[in-house]
Amino acid sequence: MVLGRSRAAILAQLDLPMSTTQLACQLNLAAPTLSVHLKALHGAGIVSAGRDGRSVLYQRTPLGDSLLNGAVG
Repeated sequence: MVLGRSRAAILAQLDLPMSTTQLACQLNLAAPTLSVHLKALHGAGIVSAGRDGRSVLYQRTPLGDSLLNGAVG
């Protein structure tokens, strides 16, 4: 399963690009746990990742937006 409760919460939080540290603080998850979830979401094409200096910022892809809005069954 790609999208469970924690991953859905991560997806919902990504209205703006965020780093792992920012997401971990907002969702009260350990950074290593969050990294595992982000890797799975990235692999499924639900989030994208891009470098901003020393940080990696994650954001929803159009597929992630569709999932969040219930457009994909």
